[in-house]
Amino acid sequence: MHEISHTALVMESLFVLLLLAAVVLASTKRTRIPYSVALVALGIGLAALVRLAPGSLPLGEIRISPELILYVFLPTLLYEAALRRR
Repeated sequence: MHEISHTALVMESLFVLLLLAAVVLASTKRTRIPYSVALVALGIGLAALVRLAPGSLPLGEIRISPELILYVFLPTLLYEAALRRR
């Protein structure tokens, strides 16, 4: 039963993050802020919220390794930003 609740928490967190990314995409189309910069700002804001109020978001319980960020997320963001730059 514990495995199901953990999986549900991860899926719920993923859904919330994807929804936030869609909201950021819609808002950046109206402004001159690049999408990747807005995503980074959102991530910094969420990290600050989790640190200031532990337990306020279920996102604080998910651990991501630095290698995953360096080798998966960062190249993806840079590639997307380079495509939009042309």
